[in-house]
Amino acid sequence: MHLAIENGQFNSVQILWTHSESEKSTHKLDMTRWDKEGQTVLHYSAVTQGNAALYLKFFVEKCGINVFVKNRQGLSAREYAQKVDRFKFHRVVKLLREME
Repeated sequence: MHLAIENGQFNSVQILWTHSESEKSTHKLDMTRWDKEGQTVLHYSAVTQGNAALYLKFFVEKCGINVFVKNRQGLSAREYAQKVDRFKFHRVVKLLREME
């Protein structure tokens, strides 16, 4: 999932989530799980080079991820985007603030 977000593959993100949520799936995705870098899918979405708003709305509204979920550093996705580059991700920060 993290790689799909990082590579701007929104269709793949939707397919992975839909498959995970199907009744036949034996592998449910833990959307708040950290990857080896200590980030969740929400954190990747906040700093993606693609359409961050699309990913964030999908994960928060469709998947039900709590906007306050923390990464390994103890930062929410909004705080993480501000730390990475608050000027570059100012729209993401504003959107996440509105979602809180």
